[in-house]
Amino acid sequence: MPKAGAEPLHYPSSKPAFPELFNELAGDGKRWLDAELALAKAEAGLRVRGYAAGLGVAFAGLAVLLAAIVVLAQSGVVALTPYVSGPAVAGLAVGIALLVIVAALALVAKTLLVNKTRPVGLVFRWLTGDESESSLK
Repeated sequence: MPKAGAEPLHYPSSKPAFPELFNELAGDGKRWLDAELALAKAEAGLRVRGYAAGLGVAFAGLAVLLAAIVVLAQSGVVALTPYVSGPAVAGLAVGIALLVIVAALALVAKTLLVNKTRPVGLVFRWLTGDESESSLK
């Protein structure tokens, strides 16, 4: 504790390093922005690949569905013919098997197209309106 009447304490003079601190802050901000943009790009690529795979499976399912409808239609015509029952049963079995394949492909397509992962990056959180607790503080 300094005594009364003693000389004031002097600290070594150091100029505030405001320009250096500001430059460092700007550099940190630029690095953060670059990292956030890279994360958004990676997340967008992941989502696009998922949607492309889902659409591919959906179109494959649609092609098989069309084939199943053709087979079932032909089987129905053959089934109405009273004298020929063998080809109709075989046609119905093939058509039902194709419909089961279409149902499985539809479930896979639905999973790929509807599966929502929670966004990680700030850009996608902002675009989806998903605000976490840390951004509300």
